[in-house]
Amino acid sequence: MTWDDLEELCLGKLGMSFIELDSISMRRLFNKLRGYREKEREEWEKLRLQCYFAFSPIDPDDTEGKKLQGLLDFMPFEWDNDLPKEDYMEKIKADAVERRERSQKIWAKIDGLQ
Repeated sequence: MTWDDLEELCLGKLGMSFIELDSISMRRLFNKLRGYREKEREEWEKLRLQCYFAFSPIDPDDTEGKKLQGLLDFMPFEWDNDLPKEDYMEKIKADAVERRERSQKIWAKIDGLQ
């Protein structure tokens, strides 16, 4: 990744200003990028789930001879290969619990400052 690519990403997708880009440390920049990628991935996961339910029939067996595909087969993403399909739901649940715990810790710190 060149500096131009990084600048384009930060000023474009991340919505940073020139001043913020010039003053941010590399560690914080990469943390911000990781957070952005995680948020983007979560948005794609929500979209996949919404599309899956929008296009799925009420009765999965009543699809005119077609069996309804699984969620991962319906709209595959490149990161789906990171886990076996049976571990997918456990990973989703664990991620949700982790995000909730992280959020609770942050809010506890904020509450402690007041």
